[in-house]
Amino acid sequence: MPPNNKPSIALRFENLNRETRNVKSFRIQSSYMTSTDAFDVTIYEPKVANIRGLELQPVTLYLDGNIQMLGRVERTTIGASGLAIQLSGRDYIADLVESHVDMTLKIKKGETLGKAIELAAGPVGIISVTGDRGVIWRNARTGANVRSGGKAPVDFVKVKQDEYKPKPGEGTYQFCNRLAARHGATIQPMDDRTVLNLTAPDYEQETIGELFRSFSKPPGASNNIVSGVATRNYSKFPTFTKGVGKVPKGGKKSTLSFTQEVDLSTLPATGLVHEGRIKPSEGPKPAAEQYKLYRMLYIKDEQAKNAEQLDKACLRAIAERSKDFLQYQATVKGHQNPATGFTWGQDTLVYVKDEVCDIDEPLWVESVTFEYDEERGATTQLICWRPGAFII
Repeated sequence: MPPNNKPSIALRFENLNRETRNVKSFRIQSSYMTSTDAFDVTIYEPKVANIRGLELQPVTLYLDGNIQMLGRVERTTIGASGLAIQLSGRDYIADLVESHVDMTLKIKKGETLGKAIELAAGPVGIISVTGDRGVIWRNARTGANVRSGGKAPVDFVKVKQDEYKPKPGEGTYQFCNRLAARHGATIQPMDDRTVLNLTAPDYEQETIGELFRSFSKPPGASNNIVSGVATRNYSKFPTFTKGVGKVPKGGKKSTLSFTQEVDLSTLPATGLVHEGRIKPSEGPKPAAEQYKLYRMLYIKDEQAKNAEQLDKACLRAIAERSKDFLQYQATVKGHQNPATGFTWGQDTLVYVKDEVCDIDEPLWVESVTFEYDEERGATTQLICWRPGAFII
């Protein structure tokens, strides 16, 4: 997209019943793994009186007709560039992040996860928690109609809870996220600022588009990758994991255990990794094994209520240490895939064929950043991992 082909962006201030499209530059960042999405927009209004009093105003951001964020203006800067005003803020989940949970809150045993989060988040305006609308929000942002090809998602809202209490000084989002993560769920925004969505990454969906870069383009093909960098990092992963937890059972505490070896199929040089566990009583590795990598990860989880929660905690720890097997960062022109017209979005799958980085496979988009200014035009930065690399 050349600099003179400006994307269509609109800011709608709900409480003021007004909208502006006089945008000089913007940066909209959406990341699946961070608690809130963020925006930084510079607008131009000739009448200074029209741009005052926007602090704390709810605002909805649209990009090329697709809703991108329901946020709140948290900071304004006026006077740095003539009559322009810089607006910065985050999506509505920031209200949860900045508020501490009420210490009188008690989650009773048998309460559903959805109800527990509604109770905790209710004071900041959340009236509903859903678990089956993630695809709606994703399609609204991208303009696509992509459906998952996998099994039906877990209905996290109905999952039964054990008794929980907030910790002193714990943030509302921190408390809610602690409950959600126990069951493998993340907290995501929706197209209604009174609603939260409990969901997990969708690794079974159709690809939304293609990122392509070739040394010698075949007839009819066009590179859409401006720049791309692949990082393959094997510095942290464990070759063997053991987890231990204890839960009340029959008046006593019963010991839970978890063991897992690394999935060798994901490694490029499996002969360099030791299979199984090496116990101290077995002594040093034999000479034939001296060059094989061995790393044990031990996890003691005092908060796990059952074996399933311990398993999730261990799998999450493994994924955190091995997700960097491949991280791909790409910059493309514009905000849409030119072949499909869909806006790029996080929690989507894209097919990456980058001969420079030696990638030819579908990748999961964790983060998307839209940028525009009048001099450089519009660009999008995407951060991608292999499907399944991120586990809650």
